[in-house]
Amino acid sequence: MSTSSNSYVEQATRGDDVMVTQEQLAFLVNHGSIKDALKVEDYKRMARQLKDSVKRRCGYIGALKARHSGADSNENLKFMEWICFEDMENGTRLLVMMKETEMKISEKIPFVTSLRDNVVV
Repeated sequence: MSTSSNSYVEQATRGDDVMVTQEQLAFLVNHGSIKDALKVEDYKRMARQLKDSVKRRCGYIGALKARHSGADSNENLKFMEWICFEDMENGTRLLVMMKETEMKISEKIPFVTSLRDNVVV
């Protein structure tokens, strides 16, 4: 293919008449799938980091509970528990985004395959 995917997109956004072959369309959709797969890997990395952070914070909370020595430590404990809860909610959202992106990829695969086989669905 002699032109890049960006030139097709640029032509389409300028309103130029664009003739895109099945091969070019397959390339564009496949390129989007690759970008989505990279997003999934980023989501997995962030989820692992978040999980490690929550484990560490739970250890800190346990240490604070063990030393429980007054109002200040109660405030610190409540704050740490709140942050831990927020991290768990963020982790849940992250996993949902990851699953949605994986589903988008799995929907694109048959389309790209059908274009490569010259059978339009």
